[in-house]
Amino acid sequence: MRKKRRQIDMPPSYVIEHLDEAIEKHWVRVHYQPIVRTISGQLCAMEGLARWDDPNWGFLTPPFFISILEQHNLIHKLDAFLIEEVCRNQARVRKAGLPSVPVSLNLSRLDFINCDIFAIVERAVRKYNVPRAVRPAVRRRGRQHGAALEELHHGLPAAGLLEGQSASLPRRQPEVPGLLRLRFRAGAPGKNG
Repeated sequence: MRKKRRQIDMPPSYVIEHLDEAIEKHWVRVHYQPIVRTISGQLCAMEGLARWDDPNWGFLTPPFFISILEQHNLIHKLDAFLIEEVCRNQARVRKAGLPSVPVSLNLSRLDFINCDIFAIVERAVRKYNVPRAVRPAVRRRGRQHGAALEELHHGLPAAGLLEGQSASLPRRQPEVPGLLRLRFRAGAPGKNG
């Protein structure tokens, strides 16, 4: 087997040219980071995170490939794949009768520009019959996103994605590019519990 090359030597065009192949061949995967209640030590949720383990280059760090995908308006492809995978995995867990917990995903603000992210979420949720709740946890950098955040805040209920959930945008968040956190709930379909 050939020695893997270092990410630092990788041309950004590699990420762009191999994204579809990486998704299709599962070089890109969802890794689940547990969220544990500190008092009880119980698992209460998980966060789905994108990881790319390339056969030629090895492990690509998320800041590296995500920034390239955002710069080239391709991040929606990755996020659509993650939504599909999380819903598929939640359905498998439920079908096996195993206990499950909510899973959160971070989506780029560019998903609302480059695709119909609401339709992608709705399609995956219906396809796998997964209960869901969308809770905006939009992190912003500076004030330039204020109008877009207001539009997002009012657009989520209008899109029918909140289904009885209250939504509020946090006023102060760490300096991170705009993200929307989706939470796919565990439990019986149609219940917001």
